[in-house]
Amino acid sequence: MPLARQVANVLKAEGRSFTVSTPGRTVRLETDRGRDDYVEVALTTDVDPPAVVVHIRHTRGSRTIDEERTLKSGAAPDQISEDDLLEFLLSALEPWIER
Repeated sequence: MPLARQVANVLKAEGRSFTVSTPGRTVRLETDRGRDDYVEVALTTDVDPPAVVVHIRHTRGSRTIDEERTLKSGAAPDQISEDDLLEFLLSALEPWIER
């Protein structure tokens, strides 16, 4: 996913190091500080219509927050624009950007 790589490059330029990986059939932006902190984008076909789901895991101290959200509720994957994805990623990355 080129957009995820662009976001990671911008974050690195700002001093926040993230790596893009593709475990399984997902795209993951993970912090270089801790591999348990990430934003992962996946296509789920368990629902009709299929949906793009984002799993966010944020660890601070002994507290871990796991959250799963649909990228654009009710929208088929082909109805999601790059702008929709960018807006969602920036929102999901807020816990790491705010520091």
